[in-house]
Amino acid sequence: MVETEAIGHVFLIGINRPAKHNCVDQATAQQLCDAVKCFETDEELRVAVLYGKGLYFVVFLTVLPSV
Repeated sequence: MVETEAIGHVFLIGINRPAKHNCVDQATAQQLCDAVKCFETDEELRVAVLYGKGLYFVVFLTVLPSV
């Protein structure tokens, strides 16, 4: 799950999957792409900060074949 929040000119993008050590799976990757698009289209925002909630930033990328 990806959480976003705008504070002034700063756009926070948080990966919130602590049980999975914030690994990025296909759904999380899509949510990250959506968050970046949101940042890019808002002219009031100046900087985006990507962070991981919990003890881990991002441990690894989960690659699974699509079913």
